[in-house]
Amino acid sequence: MRPQSTMKRLALVAAAMAVAVPAHAQALTACKWGSPGYSWAMKTPEGTKIATGISGDVILYSSLTLSPGKVIPVGNFWSGLGYNWVGDFNGDGFDDIASANGSTVEMRLQTNNVPISECRREVVNGQSLTKRQDYKLSGFQKDSLQVSGSWGAPGYSWTGDFDGDGRADIATASGNDVRIHFYDFTGYTVPATQWLYDAGHSPATYQREPGYASCSTLADHFGQFTSKTWSVPGGWGAADYSWAADFNGDGTTDIATANGGNIRVFSSKGGRTGGFDSKDFSVPMPWGSGAYTWAADFNKDGKADIASASGDTISIAIAQPVGQKGVLTGFAVERQPITNWWGDAAYTFVKDFTGDGRADVATARGCDVKMSASTGSGFAAPVDWRYSLRAPSTGGATGISPPTSYNGCGLGSVVGTCQ
Repeated sequence: MRPQSTMKRLALVAAAMAVAVPAHAQALTACKWGSPGYSWAMKTPEGTKIATGISGDVILYSSLTLSPGKVIPVGNFWSGLGYNWVGDFNGDGFDDIASANGSTVEMRLQTNNVPISECRREVVNGQSLTKRQDYKLSGFQKDSLQVSGSWGAPGYSWTGDFDGDGRADIATASGNDVRIHFYDFTGYTVPATQWLYDAGHSPATYQREPGYASCSTLADHFGQFTSKTWSVPGGWGAADYSWAADFNGDGTTDIATANGGNIRVFSSKGGRTGGFDSKDFSVPMPWGSGAYTWAADFNKDGKADIASASGDTISIAIAQPVGQKGVLTGFAVERQPITNWWGDAAYTFVKDFTGDGRADVATARGCDVKMSASTGSGFAAPVDWRYSLRAPSTGGATGISPPTSYNGCGLGSVVGTCQ
């Protein structure tokens, strides 16, 4: 399938309506998947994992291990399809989650043992004693922030580091405008505060008061968005053929959109006032379905390439010149073999799972997941992750009837144990 004709006008979405992802997994007794569009590959402190959102939980599945999925409560904050993103918003090297509902962006920031020291001054019968409690934040921390402006149509909003500050931002396109919500992380804690606890009153009273410099407490908000609009000449291809990635290797995120044999790249100039440079490249790309087309660095040269899969072949438009950062002169197309074992596009993931700097491909059919590692010039034989998605079994679990378009354990709203 080739990209659809150029989109004439991007519809404005005044409010990305919130939706409730069906509550499929109250207890993880086998692999479970959220609805299509609510699963991602995520970098975590324990390595790259596959995450799926189900109602008020995120389930993290380990790769290359036999560990069962880990259920993490996050609250049912999800928005509609196309308005949920994964990226490193706080710059700590791990992926976070953001979801837009109108002018509100709900965030779940992944923490890795962030230290916090809360102090409490107890007053009992007129006697005062200060106590300090040290602990560490882990899991996902909740924040809710406001942004200005409207959202583009589904599929034309992306996350990436558009200003080069090392933190993910959110960009949304409508016609000739790209609205960018730049994110500034301000920290998890507020220093020099403590709680006053007066047990001499009935009932006991609490209030926050200035205290010792070594004391801290959780901040009301962990960051803020600053929004800017950058103009582009338009000429958008279909949503499935539009991507945000660093195509020239200069450390900032660009946007590319394909229409037939043309790829138009909007290259970020960096900073928050630079805007985009626009350039068209003629690329004889044999496109597969847009749902199986991705932008990622497959050859470890620091530049994003564009890959499109069809059957047992992945065609990769490799950013040129290879290895020369800060410059993009075009794309050279290579066709590389890959095992023809594809799950549904919503459960196919492109990420560096092996940690070698190259993007790999993982695809799921129910509890079966196969990962094909990129070698830079092709893809290795797939590794079977079938058992890494299983929780400890007590026996007797049965699968569900798969859709007729799949063999084995199929992907639908609910996935049970594969037999």
